[in-house]
Amino acid sequence: MKGREYASDHKYCGNCYFHGVYNFPDQTFCMLRFREREEPIVPTLDVCPHWKPDYQGCICVSEAVKKAKYKL
Repeated sequence: MKGREYASDHKYCGNCYFHGVYNFPDQTFCMLRFREREEPIVPTLDVCPHWKPDYQGCICVSEAVKKAKYKL
């Protein structure tokens, strides 16, 4: 059986299991960081060593990448 495919191959905070939408598409709310009593608001395109795949899927990363390219 083949595993699910992700919207992005990159391990960004915006496509992590622990993320929640906060300031779309620039920032996400990290439930793991909140639980650990760290600052839970992080950039969508940030990278974390605790990344876990989110099988539900989200457009946060694709929209944040579009916005970042537009700013250039």
